[in-house]
Amino acid sequence: MACMRQCGRYQRAVRAGWRAIELGSPEAGTWGNLGNIFVNTKAWDAAREAYNEAAKLSSDKEWSGRNFLNLGYEQWIDGHDDLALGSYRRAREISGTNATALVNLGAVYATHGMKMESLKFFEQ
Repeated sequence: MACMRQCGRYQRAVRAGWRAIELGSPEAGTWGNLGNIFVNTKAWDAAREAYNEAAKLSSDKEWSGRNFLNLGYEQWIDGHDDLALGSYRRAREISGTNATALVNLGAVYATHGMKMESLKFFEQ
C-alpha cells in the first residue's frame, strides 16, 4: 500500500488498504497509511477519519498526534486554515501538550493578524 502511494497509484493504494482491513484485524498502521493516501489526494475528511481510527488502535500517542500535525500542515498550505486549526487541536488533544501543535496553532492565528490568540499558543 505504501509503495503504491509513493508511486502515485492512489486508487490502488486505497483499495489495498481497504482489502487489508477486510481480511484481517484492523491495525493502526493500516489506518495510518490510508490517512497518508487521503492526505496526498487532499481528501481531508477521509484522512481525518482514518487517523482517528489509527489513534484509537495505537498506544503511541506521539505517532497519532504527528499524523494530525501532518494533516494540519497540508491543509494549511492548501489554504484550509479552519481545517488546519482543527487538525492541530486534535494533535494536541491526542498527544497532550505538543509543542509543535502549539507553535502551528500560533502560526495560523498569526497569519490572520490575530496577535492575542497567536501569543497565547506561543507562550504555552
